[in-house]
Formats: sequence, structure tokens, C-alpha cells
Amino acid sequence: VAVVKNHTMVHEQLKTFFNGLRRDAHPMAVMCGVVGALSAFYHDCLDINNPQHREICAVRLVAKMPTLA
Repeated sequence: VAVVKNHTMVHEQLKTFFNGLRRDAHPMAVMCGVVGALSAFYHDCLDINNPQHREICAVRLVAKMPTLA
């Protein structure tokens, strides 16, 4: 639980991404776009063959979902 709590913050520049979307966009479309944009901020651990990289990516994704929603 503590590991997840350490990764809840999102980068300030994601506000710019949100502002670029239509105000009437479907919430799931917005969420899909934002999740895709996270890879631009966390490209340091994208080796899918590395189990540690997969774990940290999963933890970051789970931690950030409530913040992004």
C-alpha cells in the first residue's frame, strides 16, 4: 500500500494535455489518452522483458488512476 501511495502524484504538464481535449469528450476517451500520455513522462522503465520494469509501471498506473479520474 505504501508503495502505491508514493506514486499518486502526476506531472504538472498533464494539465496541458487535459486542456487540449474537448470539454464534451467521453470520460473513457480522456482516460485512455491520458494513460497513453503517461508513457512520455515515465519512459525510463519501459523494457517489457524486465520484470522489475513491469512491476513499477503497474504500480504507477494503479496509483495514478484515482488522481487522473
